[in-house]
Amino acid sequence: MNRMSLTFMLFAVMSGLISLTACVGGGGDGGGATPLAPRPTISAAEITGGMPQQGYLAEDYSNAGDSGGLETTLKSDGLTVDVDGQTLTIIHGNSIDIVADYGGPEERTLREFHLADLPAYGEAGPELVVGIGDMTDETAAFLGEPLRGTSYDHADFSDEGDEAPTYFTGTALGGTEFLALNAGLVDLQFASFGAWGVKTGYAGTFEWNGQSKTYSNDDPYTDITFVPVSGGNSAHAAIPDKDASFTGKAIAMATQYIMLENPIQEFFRGDATLTINSAGTGGNLAMSFPNFYNIGFTFNISGTEFHNDGTLPSVTDNGNTSPFHFPDTIEGASLSGNFYGNGSASEASGRFEISGMNPTTGDPTGDQFLFDGSFGVKK
Repeated sequence: MNRMSLTFMLFAVMSGLISLTACVGGGGDGGGATPLAPRPTISAAEITGGMPQQGYLAEDYSNAGDSGGLETTLKSDGLTVDVDGQTLTIIHGNSIDIVADYGGPEERTLREFHLADLPAYGEAGPELVVGIGDMTDETAAFLGEPLRGTSYDHADFSDEGDEAPTYFTGTALGGTEFLALNAGLVDLQFASFGAWGVKTGYAGTFEWNGQSKTYSNDDPYTDITFVPVSGGNSAHAAIPDKDASFTGKAIAMATQYIMLENPIQEFFRGDATLTINSAGTGGNLAMSFPNFYNIGFTFNISGTEFHNDGTLPSVTDNGNTSPFHFPDTIEGASLSGNFYGNGSASEASGRFEISGMNPTTGDPTGDQFLFDGSFGVKK
């Protein structure tokens, strides 16, 4: 709702800040006399920008549109990201598996996306592999989301430090889980990138500072949790040459939270250019998202890895026609990635996050804006 996603607030609620009544869970209709509304859904068109389908991903990845980057990444170290201190890994198992704390004593599989059920989308051939299905109970637990059918009675959904509390009375509708991985959007050989996440929904009434808004089963409150991932085959980790230049693509999602309102959320695709300085100690990542913004990061290189150097990214208008306005003041940002190749680096993949506050309706202190994504580039 404000500052932090509903996911975090629901996690706090479920951790004992309030008492709640939970109906039966993940796959049912809540166990009550009145059936629950359908889960909020997300379409491949939303994720891909309307790309046509190019068949289904083969069991042996032979029809992926890249030069083996997706297969070698999933069959080696996988695509990874840190989610609130827990490692999420997307890796080849019995299928394409979403695994929490991979390789550790707390390892658990959140979901399996079966290869034969994964359609590929692209303009002239496969570019993105997209998987969509019901959010599993394991995923809900990992993200701190309530099970489908969980009921709330004037629950305090406030963020820590809020001057006015936010309350919710209603029911969680569960969610839809999605996966989007590079399969030719950038022709990588040793690396890959993409995103995983969920779209969740809630029917009921939110109250804040004397105001309220009710969401019905037919028009629920919905929120997309977008988690960018990147990785590659560490056996091909490589150091980039000085003055090297790489080009490729980036995928991302923008989110603008507005008090009591559904957040505004939209997927974006853009071009990415990564350059190394003459000393080989750092460089720049420039991303251009048409009809949105240009984003520029500077980074330091440590061996085969790179991370933002502490400088906030630059943001310039790129003919923005979207419903978003990038905050005038960015409050936080991160960039990380790795280089891969035979000998010197020939490609790289990474992910980024940007956050800020925008003064929107209702809250003079502003509501949270997020722009998160991942990218892949090659020489």
